[in-house]
Amino acid sequence: MKKNNLKFIIIIIFSSLLVSFLVKTYVSDIGQKAIEEALDPKSSSTSQSFSHIEKGRGFEDEKTIEEMNQDIKENSQNADLYNEKGNKYLLDKKFQKVIEEFNEAIKINGNCAELYNGKGIAYRNLGEYHEAIENYTKAIELYPSYFEAYNNRGVCYIFLGENDKACFDFKKACGLGNCQKLEMAKQKGLCE
Repeated sequence: MKKNNLKFIIIIIFSSLLVSFLVKTYVSDIGQKAIEEALDPKSSSTSQSFSHIEKGRGFEDEKTIEEMNQDIKENSQNADLYNEKGNKYLLDKKFQKVIEEFNEAIKINGNCAELYNGKGIAYRNLGEYHEAIENYTKAIELYPSYFEAYNNRGVCYIFLGENDKACFDFKKACGLGNCQKLEMAKQKGLCE
């Protein structure tokens, strides 16, 4: 039984990281703001949010850390630059650096759910599950429809043996349109 749970946990970690990278361009802080502001015609910063979407985001940019450092030196108040650098470190599995870069971005833009979710991923990979849960919870507070953060938090609850909380999060994510982790947990008998 423990062997099956370990396999399940490994599968969840891998799928969480994969989903994190694939969903990044669709569920980003700019995308979230753009959607929310598009629904709120009273918003004054709609054009600013959409201008960020036009320039594109994601992992296709092959800048080096040195180039990113130069960009940050030239524009130190741009949270997106720290975010990009943090994502580069995430791909390189330098999780402590991820946390440092996302913390810098959060100093500039503390309302970005994606940054907290990214910090949560780094903490989870460092085995610091309580810190990861705190960050996923903050991401959910900022963006209550962030199914990825619910799934990621659920994974940490499984690591901590809190299956009821994990199932709650997986069910919430499923209600938001992503049932993958819930189905996996049901198959392993962890959730009903």
